[in-house]
Amino acid sequence: MKYYCFQIFCIISIILVNSVYGKSIDIHGYISQGFLYSKKYNYLADIEGGTFQFNEMGINFVKGSVDSSFIGVQVCARDLGDIGNNKIYVDWAVADWRITDILGIRFGKLKVPMGFYNETRDIDMLRTSVLLPSGVYIELLRDAWNGLKGFGVYGDLTHPLAGTLDYQCALGTVEIDNNSGTAKMFNAAFNEPISNISEFQVDKTFIWGIQWHIPFNQIKLGNTFIFTEWTNTADFNLVLPAIDPIPLLLPGQHPNFPNGHPGFQGCAGVQIDQKIPIHVQNVESYTLSASTQLWEIMFSAEYFHLKLEYSIETPVFEYANNTATSIDTKGGTVTSDNEIEGYYLSSTYRLTENIELGAYYSWITSDVDDEDGKKAAKQPGNHNYSQWLRDYCLSVLIDISEEWTFKIEGHFMDGHTFLYMIDNPPPENLIIPQGVKPSEYVPYDVIFPDRYWHMLAAKVTFSF
Repeated sequence: MKYYCFQIFCIISIILVNSVYGKSIDIHGYISQGFLYSKKYNYLADIEGGTFQFNEMGINFVKGSVDSSFIGVQVCARDLGDIGNNKIYVDWAVADWRITDILGIRFGKLKVPMGFYNETRDIDMLRTSVLLPSGVYIELLRDAWNGLKGFGVYGDLTHPLAGTLDYQCALGTVEIDNNSGTAKMFNAAFNEPISNISEFQVDKTFIWGIQWHIPFNQIKLGNTFIFTEWTNTADFNLVLPAIDPIPLLLPGQHPNFPNGHPGFQGCAGVQIDQKIPIHVQNVESYTLSASTQLWEIMFSAEYFHLKLEYSIETPVFEYANNTATSIDTKGGTVTSDNEIEGYYLSSTYRLTENIELGAYYSWITSDVDDEDGKKAAKQPGNHNYSQWLRDYCLSVLIDISEEWTFKIEGHFMDGHTFLYMIDNPPPENLIIPQGVKPSEYVPYDVIFPDRYWHMLAAKVTFSF
């Protein structure tokens, strides 16, 4: 972090010194304020009743020309519920040398290509919608996929008939803050005795992306890929009571054991409170993108896939088995994997010089192996629509002036994947159904009783 701050200080110093000696410097920025509302569930923030904790601002300084060589930096702050809280961070800081059309070199904190919009998602005027489709652009992953600290190469190949092929690839690392949306997602993915996932140490990260601009109906095809790994720590808190010896019991001798019991020697209680490592490996994310313009309507479609593997080093201890008939060794290394998949279809139409209309359908599942939710529905308290989120969105963008834009949109939602209990806590007097083990029960039937719900989003932005 100290190196990074020093790098930013050097870039700004060079820019200011050059500006003093009469060399041009470009300064641009934006300020946006949004509003989110739903009368049923909290999504991304505490939006029941509406919230204004949805804003973003940034300013950038650029010296040079993007067609040749330049250096620049952008600092930002944003807020989305309990994420960001207007903490200032460096969005990008880059030194870029365009050697030829087919080869350029850049280093610093680089924007990460993911789909059509990840590199420009802070520029509101470039898209119609307030919220990008969650089927590809998971809002809580934005901070992790925002920028890469490292080196990259890029360029474009042009042919008068085939069009232009843009490419870029980079190697470095990404930052994941303990208070980031990514950390929030991972904390929501684990249950007791694992909690408080933090201290993300990200290994080398590789990214690449290509876009093919075909000179026919504004056809654009794209593909991006991200690979990374990281290690983080978590709290492991487990308290199990001691179990007294159980004598040999015949059927009918004890009301708690109507079928009898072979006897048990008893065991001591367990109390564990320590930090454990979680290794997240082979994180692979790729997108496929396509867009074209027909009848003055811009159509777009993108597909997203994220796969990761993880291993958890849990403490080893001895305790009674589930039937209290013997003592088993528990804990050790636990491995698992998860796949997320989504896509969207969208269209936009410029109604007048100042008004643009947009619509999209987005779908995402948090578990590719159970995208229809049949496995989830077998868990006590759960239902099948916890495994997906379908979003039908209608948007209106109004260009008030060259600097001011206003957007408003309505969302019809089906499902509640990526809605979390930390934002939608269960009632204090929650009653677990009789005969259900507390460790096996999830109160989704109480927290998210309705499959369908609505959301309103609006945003006003000033850009300069």
